[in-house]
Amino acid sequence: MLERLSGAAPRAAEAAGPAVAPEGGVVLYCTPWCPSCPRARNYLKERGIPYVEVNIARDREAAGRVRSWANGNETTPTLDIQGTIVVDWDQARVERALAAAGLGS
Repeated sequence: MLERLSGAAPRAAEAAGPAVAPEGGVVLYCTPWCPSCPRARNYLKERGIPYVEVNIARDREAAGRVRSWANGNETTPTLDIQGTIVVDWDQARVERALAAAGLGS
């Protein structure tokens, strides 16, 4: 399930059907039980950084992408920041990737 989010108000989820791999911008791969996903989500929202959130518990193709980046694990949150992958919540790495993408402050 893909959900485009920006700022404080989430937009409606994408149409049902097979998910297409999001490209560009910021993609946040999460699971409902992930304790660090709310931290990543809030970090992006507080800074007004638009992102697409993908629930890998529902989107198994996305889960496969995360496994390919995380040594076979479904580690969340995993962020794809314009092609720079950050596995697990690491605020310093996220800030560097956002700055390199021209999205950070």
